Amino acid sequence: MEASMFGRKKKAEVFMANDLGLYTTVHQALKAGQIPCEVKVVNTGTRNRRTGALIGRVGERPELEIQYYIYTPLEYADRAKYVIDEYRKNLSR
Repeated sequence: MEASMFGRKKKAEVFMANDLGLYTTVHQALKAGQIPCEVKVVNTGTRNRRTGALIGRVGERPELEIQYYIYTPLEYADRAKYVIDEYRKNLSR
């Protein structure tokens, strides 16, 4: 079982992306909104330290291999989604 900063509280996934810049700014927006969050980073590619492979498969896009997930306690999920939506609206202006 994976340790969680939320203990046994249920958590909700409020954000997922493979863009480091977007993930970073969304994470900062949640921190600024004082919303507790937990991050999970998953490498889905063939080029990683476990396999030792130095050459990726043909057609793989290394920039899409890492997925960034942000979780919040359930009671903060709606507020977190609102903060993320507002942030994205401001980006598109």
